[in-house]
Amino acid sequence: MEKKAIKFYDDLNDTVEYCLKDWLKIEISRTNQEKILMINGAASFLFDYTFAKENAGPDITKYATMATKFRFDPERLSKPAYLMTEKIKRGMNFEESNSPFAKYFKFISETEEYLAAYVEDNAGKMVVAYLDALISTVCEEKKDISYLKIGETLFLNLVETWRLAFLDLFGQKFVGYESYPFFLGVSEAFERIRTEIVD
Repeated sequence: MEKKAIKFYDDLNDTVEYCLKDWLKIEISRTNQEKILMINGAASFLFDYTFAKENAGPDITKYATMATKFRFDPERLSKPAYLMTEKIKRGMNFEESNSPFAKYFKFISETEEYLAAYVEDNAGKMVVAYLDALISTVCEEKKDISYLKIGETLFLNLVETWRLAFLDLFGQKFVGYESYPFFLGVSEAFERIRTEIVD
């Protein structure tokens, strides 16, 4: 049976590719494509280490190696995992940070009160730490595109990917997590936006 974190790694990669190519219609450099593969690998490792606990680390390393066509340095996977872990431990300091994601999150938090629930447990904090690394990477290359546009596209799609992964892992127990209102609120906002696009 496929380990949860391996499926999650594939889902993150697919969602990011879908967002960049189909929603934003942008190409990013090979260097940042590989950086994103490593960010997704690090997030999948933390997902496994903290929640799934299936010892998927060696498998994720193998998949990341294949995805980067064997141009692989283990530090490229361990460094983003370390940085995300530090943000999970300390929390995101949105008042001091000026990263593209921090600016986006502060902007939408002015009207979307449910977003504050992310800080209530490691599920929410892990997603926010991941999104800070990912969105900042894309925005730093594509400075000609509004950080709000990039932020919204990646934020809505990827929080949903994380929500579905947690539901697959925990079932309805996940609804009892203190950060669940964050995930549910983003999912409902995403559905409204999709409905508006169709209409």
